[in-house]
Amino acid sequence: MNRFSLSMALLVVAAALLAACGAPSTDSSAATSGDATLGGGMPLPAAHAAVQALAEARGLAAADIAIVSAEAVEWPDACLGVEQPDQMCADVITPGYRVILQAGGEQVTFHTDEFGAALVLVQ
Repeated sequence: MNRFSLSMALLVVAAALLAACGAPSTDSSAATSGDATLGGGMPLPAAHAAVQALAEARGLAAADIAIVSAEAVEWPDACLGVEQPDQMCADVITPGYRVILQAGGEQVTFHTDEFGAALVLVQ
């Protein structure tokens, strides 16, 4: 094998290795407005938590509540952007979701953290 052929072979192998080491693609559709599901069609934990909270608060079946949208948001504080009287909020950016639900002809909005562990009904 001559020097040129060896150089070309090494170049092709190097290019293949670099392509394999690239950053994984991200599925941005999982956190966009109007898409409350993960890539496989499973509900986002935050949207599911909001549905469960509304069902318990209103005495409804979870099946009677529709998820209108779940939009990824960075809340300006640990109170998820909803100030409550007599509540102190840490000034820290908190990733989460704005979840809009439909129940009994009414739209209801929740602010959640990214996992649905903390959620606030927006009045």
